[in-house]
Amino acid sequence: MLKPNADSDPGFGGPVLPPVHVRRNRILPMLNQAGGTFVLLSAPAGFGKSTAMMQAFEQLSTQGIASAWLTASASDNDLPTFLSRLEKIVRYLDIARPACDAITSMTTHNGPFALFIDDLEAVNETAVLELIEEIAQHLPRRAYLFAATRITPSMALSRLRVGGRLTEIGSGELRFDLDECLALFNAQFPDGHLGQEDLEYLHKKTEGWAAALWLASIALRRTESRIDFIAQFSGSTGTVAQYLSEVVLAEQDAATRRFLLRISVVKSFNVALCNALHDGVDSRQMIARLHAQGLVIPIESITGQWRFHALFAEFLRDRLASEAPESRAALHQCASQWYQAHGQAVLAIDHALLGNAFGQAINLLEQHGETLLEQGRMRLLKRWFSAFSLPLLKAHPILHMMSIWATALTEGAHLAHQQLNNLDWRNSSEPWVRNHGAALYPTLLGMQDQCEEAVNVGRLALEHMEPGHNFASATLLNAIAHQTLIIGNARDAQRMLDAARRLHGGESPFNRMYSETTEGLIDLLHGRLRHASARFRLAVDASQANCNKHAHGNAWAGVLYTATVYEANDLVKTRHLVNVYLPLAREVGIPDHLILIYLLKARSAVIDQDLDTALRALTELEYLGHGRKLSRVVAAAQLERAKILLIQGKANASLDELARADNPEIWSRECRQRLLAHDSHYLRLARLRWEIHFGDPVAALKQVDADLDEAGTSGRRQRALVLQLLKALALHRCDHILAAHAVLEDALAFAASEGYQRTILDEGPLLARVIAEFKHAYETRRIRNPLLSDYLRGLLVDFGPLVDKQEVEQPSAGLAEPLTRKEIEVLTLLTEGCSNLDLADRLHVSKSTVRTHLRNINAKLETTSRNHALAVARRLGLVS
Repeated sequence: MLKPNADSDPGFGGPVLPPVHVRRNRILPMLNQAGGTFVLLSAPAGFGKSTAMMQAFEQLSTQGIASAWLTASASDNDLPTFLSRLEKIVRYLDIARPACDAITSMTTHNGPFALFIDDLEAVNETAVLELIEEIAQHLPRRAYLFAATRITPSMALSRLRVGGRLTEIGSGELRFDLDECLALFNAQFPDGHLGQEDLEYLHKKTEGWAAALWLASIALRRTESRIDFIAQFSGSTGTVAQYLSEVVLAEQDAATRRFLLRISVVKSFNVALCNALHDGVDSRQMIARLHAQGLVIPIESITGQWRFHALFAEFLRDRLASEAPESRAALHQCASQWYQAHGQAVLAIDHALLGNAFGQAINLLEQHGETLLEQGRMRLLKRWFSAFSLPLLKAHPILHMMSIWATALTEGAHLAHQQLNNLDWRNSSEPWVRNHGAALYPTLLGMQDQCEEAVNVGRLALEHMEPGHNFASATLLNAIAHQTLIIGNARDAQRMLDAARRLHGGESPFNRMYSETTEGLIDLLHGRLRHASARFRLAVDASQANCNKHAHGNAWAGVLYTATVYEANDLVKTRHLVNVYLPLAREVGIPDHLILIYLLKARSAVIDQDLDTALRALTELEYLGHGRKLSRVVAAAQLERAKILLIQGKANASLDELARADNPEIWSRECRQRLLAHDSHYLRLARLRWEIHFGDPVAALKQVDADLDEAGTSGRRQRALVLQLLKALALHRCDHILAAHAVLEDALAFAASEGYQRTILDEGPLLARVIAEFKHAYETRRIRNPLLSDYLRGLLVDFGPLVDKQEVEQPSAGLAEPLTRKEIEVLTLLTEGCSNLDLADRLHVSKSTVRTHLRNINAKLETTSRNHALAVARRLGLVS
């Protein structure tokens, strides 16, 4: 039986049901039978969405299904923060898979679990909503995903509906019927003094709105004249909420009323915090009394922590703002001081800014700012600094410099460069400002593609760095190392990395990420794919110690890690990571990262045969390049479009795109530098590919050999691999079959040893046919490399219907119709012993779709059972 992991983060145990609540017997069966679908409870405030989910949470937990509760907030619009919470949730549910992120763990887990998301309306960031949609789209059949929202989220709900992935519960279903209304009032009035006629009147006026009925029941217990109260009752939702809240508040004594208003400034509270915000009151006794009235709710996962009902909290905060606006600021300042005294710096700064206590916030930032920089908390810092006026920042140069760091890694180098130029950091009397400016300036140059200048300026700055500024010095070393690698000196880059590591000693998550990323780049450019992937994964995980796991370095490492995941042909994970990192890479605008992430999005879409999405991604990339004056970004989009047209066989259109990408300034620079995005994506190589497919392969061979020699001399093994594949194609077109096979064998043996897959697969059907022919010849040898044999077999499975097997493999010549990629995937899973239910979970389809695939496979292979189909598929080399 799956149970939450008690040793993991305990903050997701779900809220406690209020003392008085009505069992939603009409809705609970809908919730409990909705496994494998996204259950969306959508209605205005107070319709009982949260209570219904709490009851479902309790019921599923009782059944032994591990369940987690997440209450969304504005902070979840920060994609990294939301992802970090999901990482904690999968650990809490004990469903985390080794070396997998949260989304993958959730969408591939075989056992039952449930995730409840309350207050989804707080989330409006497209990237976050797309991730939730991704979970819903691939939710295992025995898993549950619930969300409650006041407004319809901006998600592709129609796609989920069509796919049978959405269960919708709206205000119509959530409204209390008369029996539920009666149950609520019977709980409040056990003496039964509320007559049937009055009950029906209240039900009609509220139209079954749960919050209005609940508040009415509380007010009716206190009013002297129930008849007058019911007669004056308004059916307007907003008016009801305001009127009833006022009745509840007005009935409290002055001390309780004052307590409620003052405590409303914090989202949750305990006795000690309440004493700080409102001394002279027995806070423990006050909380107990309010709990008995149902006005405060315990946070079960944190002993002694409480909160208000959301609707009531909103009313209290609005009332405080209108009645005592001057005390609101003072209360936030008091909360800030309390959080500071209890070592909660982030909350302390938050409340200082809410209370306009800029002096207090400045003091706290000066104490904790560098630690937050070390942790890479750039988005958090950017949010805070946006509350400061420019004159105030200028009056505090250290904070001003911190804000520029945050801007660089959240909004991009161009804006940060402008801000840095407006700060006279070179002549500052503050050593901190001088040293951080010296580190930031070359970092920004490198982020803007000015590599040579970045290295020259950086080396000069390094000579004048003062001791004691470890973050600035380590970041400068990492920046110089990165740019030194780009201009072609890997050995110097390595020495700089080693110096940076000695300086930060692994204590700075940001610099650890930076160092491992650059080291991974060295590995990748030299063809060490497995080493590079491990480095990038380590860099992504470098910030696990705090809440912004995926944001550190603004996807600096994440985009590169995504590229290695794609290369390994893990397409499900690639699509997820593209959704995570593309918005971050787009914001910061580092050219290589922009190019890589958009190409990955386009290539994944092409594999899915979604050409519209692929072309939209390339068009967006092109416009970003034009808008930011990054000409190589524009050219990269044009080259990729040319390759798509080439694979489609559209020779003239492909040639036109190559002509558009012909910018001598870009490609002369590419010859001098090692730009990862162009390692195997540059104009000369694209033209060679075109010549081999449509033009003169003999002429192409000469240029391929020259490029191969240069790649070998410079140690660019990844580039050499692509050139070898093109050489094999050119030789094959010239009918030099044995020579083509010899080149191909060398290339594929290396690719197999390092795990390269998409580099081969993305060359398309022409290479697929040559590889299939080579495989057939290779298997006739008496001595074979088992690793290469397995690799060849897997490649042809992954090429799928692109390979015309009737031309290249005699054993399958009898197939009247080739198997589709999905059918081959089903056969591959059958070799693992998967049942129909397992297949449905692994493929994210229904069991009826699985049965359709199996029927089609049997028809094409002329078999009668899955075992018979597997035997034939093995004989034909379709599966191992």
